[in-house]
Amino acid sequence: ALVPDEIRVADNASTDASAALARRAGAQVISIGRNAGFAVAANIAARETRSDLLCFLNPDCRITPAARSAAERLLDPQSAACAVPDFLQHGRLLTGRQPGYTRWKILADLLENNRYPPRWVAALKRRPDYDDPRWHWPLGSCLFIPRRFFERIGGFPETYFLYMEDVELGLRIQAAGGAILPLGECLAHTGAAGSAVPAAFRQRWLNRARIQFARRHYGTAWALLLRLITLRGAGIA
Repeated sequence: ALVPDEIRVADNASTDASAALARRAGAQVISIGRNAGFAVAANIAARETRSDLLCFLNPDCRITPAARSAAERLLDPQSAACAVPDFLQHGRLLTGRQPGYTRWKILADLLENNRYPPRWVAALKRRPDYDDPRWHWPLGSCLFIPRRFFERIGGFPETYFLYMEDVELGLRIQAAGGAILPLGECLAHTGAAGSAVPAAFRQRWLNRARIQFARRHYGTAWALLLRLITLRGAGIA
């Protein structure tokens, strides 16, 4: 079970007072010493705990006692599953249990992220094969997963510095015969407010992660096409 003294904060070489703030709140801060990315930091923090049930939480997401209780009801130490809540972000409800990616979905993401005409994105989203219903992935803002299952699937994929590691985690869960369960709770998520990341930096890493995912799952040619899209988008932005 989750216990209060198992709160760990992975500090990716922050330059503000967030680490001190976390310590004052009673968390144990793990200093990574460099910005190693979300996946590396999350895996390190997981190894530093003893809990049977892990909860990964972004700093801009507010956990509730009800969400914790729901996770403990849904998952036991032997469960081959993770549980994810829904999120209320800027007045919009985001489903935490997301349908699987396809090449069309990642193309739409890149077009949208690089400010191409919205009608192009809308046309892709209308495709019947836009989502892959055969698998799901958990939005990484908050998710619960038993330690044993998390370790069995190898944790978060550390080849991703930022973004898409939760999508890849969903594929790992599917490959291991696991399930992604809706938690039945909704959490407040401020969205992109957990750190002062410039918009250009965020856009660049979104592009890189999606191209990396595309190269891994759809081949080099598709990844090169997406790369060209980002370059042209940068030129016309």
